[in-house]
Amino acid sequence: VLGCLLSYLRVKLIWSSGMELSDTISKDVADKIRKEIISTKGVYKCEYLKIRKAGDKTFIRATVQVPDYLDFKAAHDLTSQIETNIKNAIGNAEVTVHTHPYETEMPTEKLVEKLAKEVEEVKEAHEISTTHAAGELYITLHVYVDQKLSIVKAHEIAEKIENKIENRIKEVENVTVHLE
Repeated sequence: VLGCLLSYLRVKLIWSSGMELSDTISKDVADKIRKEIISTKGVYKCEYLKIRKAGDKTFIRATVQVPDYLDFKAAHDLTSQIETNIKNAIGNAEVTVHTHPYETEMPTEKLVEKLAKEVEEVKEAHEISTTHAAGELYITLHVYVDQKLSIVKAHEIAEKIENKIENRIKEVENVTVHLE
């Protein structure tokens, strides 16, 4: 009986102090956190997300998929950005983010080649290079087109290629297309 009475008093004390009795969070807060993670440039997918609340502090653990070509510093910067975004959005939080490489259906260079060749006037794409610096991706490629094209038409082709690549690969900062 004394044990039950002490448990009752402890629960009553916690309840009257304004602390929550549950570590659950609202769906709105969970959606807000997930949105902050997914909207961070460089995040392909949030694989795992666990959120709980203790007092006025929210504890968040997440695993995200990021481009496989990111170096350690860039991945660290990305996780720091996610943590900052979440803290700015919800306030007092302890955030832990783990990164996993995103497994694409093909290497980035092959994807760039495929996208360039989808533009009707492109005969071949080659000398494709990708450089990752400061969390951004820079792509350079050469493509063969009909040499009799006007400069206006050639410029349109280059823009089509750039747009295709930028729409498909999120973290592209710049695409340089050399027409040959």
